[in-house]
Amino acid sequence: MAKIEKPLSSTDQIAPTKFRPHGKVVYDPQGRMLVTTATGPFNGELVTALRELALLHFPNMALLGPWGQCVYFQESTMGGPEVFSGLTDLLIELSQLNIAPTATAFVLPPEVEGAALMTPLWENCYRAAKLSFAVFEKGDDATAWIASYLQPQ
Repeated sequence: MAKIEKPLSSTDQIAPTKFRPHGKVVYDPQGRMLVTTATGPFNGELVTALRELALLHFPNMALLGPWGQCVYFQESTMGGPEVFSGLTDLLIELSQLNIAPTATAFVLPPEVEGAALMTPLWENCYRAAKLSFAVFEKGDDATAWIASYLQPQ
């Protein structure tokens, strides 16, 4: 019996280019919502792996019409300058390709390391790419906000 390959859903499944990524991002498509788990802290190599993962998933999500991404952070939101500059570049690229999410919400409970400190840096990435973005402490609030963007006009 042939082995069935599961589609890539985690940055852990992407071979590192040079150094091992720190942190992990997992995608779980659920209809027009891409539920994402991000476990930090993060480094620049993770952004490289994330780009590959996004370029596999985002075109399929975009085929559904308006779609949203809800990112649940675990452990830490910390990352160096290379993370934020790399993410900004990636978001701009995804936007130019017309495959970026219609709305992205981060779920950042205060107990996650760096939640308050890193929030403005994450916001700057999305603002630079001109993408709709918000931060919430609770997942229900985040998904309700995203759902408001996905309703027919």
